[in-house]
Amino acid sequence: MKRPFIRSTAAFLAVGVVLAALRAALVVNHIEKNAFDSSAYTLPDSAPFRLFAVLAALYCVAAAVFGIAKSPRGRVCRPEQSAPAPTAAAFAVALAFIVQAAMFVVYCAENKMQPTADNIIQAAFALAASLLFFLPLGVRFIGGAKAPLPLFTAFVPVLYCCARLIVDFVRTNAAPMESSNAYHILSLVALLMLVTAESASRMRQVAPFRFLAFGYTAAAFLLVYAAPNLVLPAFGLLEFDYLTIVSVGDICLAFYCAARVSTCVTEKAPKTPGNGKKGGKPAETEQAEENGGSPRE
Repeated sequence: MKRPFIRSTAAFLAVGVVLAALRAALVVNHIEKNAFDSSAYTLPDSAPFRLFAVLAALYCVAAAVFGIAKSPRGRVCRPEQSAPAPTAAAFAVALAFIVQAAMFVVYCAENKMQPTADNIIQAAFALAASLLFFLPLGVRFIGGAKAPLPLFTAFVPVLYCCARLIVDFVRTNAAPMESSNAYHILSLVALLMLVTAESASRMRQVAPFRFLAFGYTAAAFLLVYAAPNLVLPAFGLLEFDYLTIVSVGDICLAFYCAARVSTCVTEKAPKTPGNGKKGGKPAETEQAEENGGSPRE
């Protein structure tokens, strides 16, 4: 089966990795540590960060334009449910979330600190998310690669993204001036739109635009936000904290988005009564016109 978006996905993902590396380099060279909180930092509102914001905006525009160009009228898109790449990516995401939950426990134990409400919520989130991503994999393992997934599994990633978006939005509201928060929230919104499109494709026709534009944006912005959170502790500029732990899962989610889009296939939208050309002609009239005749009197 032809997969037309493998090369474009590789290209957009490569650009996303470059943007993430550039963002990490900017943060490392311009970080301003908080004198009262060793795990917090601020970034100056300088020209390099404004230029990066312009580049990020151009990336979003390019993803949207590409999605529009690849969404001609009458074409629909659906991701392959049993393709190896997204299956492996889903397994990596689920495993990363389990590691996250364990790391939260180790982090609190090593620092001899009582877990805060935020730590407990994040650990519970990680465990719940791992189960949500393992669920479809379990169905495939028991029933075989071609086993149909129960319909409710289509809504599982949507529920996770909704809950994650709400919790992280409330948390990031505590530091509204932090420029990294904007990329984080945008990545979660794009991720939510992608999994919503994937869920909808199992019940109705979905245009390729929704997969391409939101999938590429989610993958790039997840990397842009997560990369500095991993690089800063590695250089000793910040302490290892829960943001570092969460970023491991976010990077896995970025490659999951890319894997889902890369396995999308396009096909002609099936004709149904009333979905004809202008004016919603009935299927009988449209078929007669295609055959060069006139509709039956």
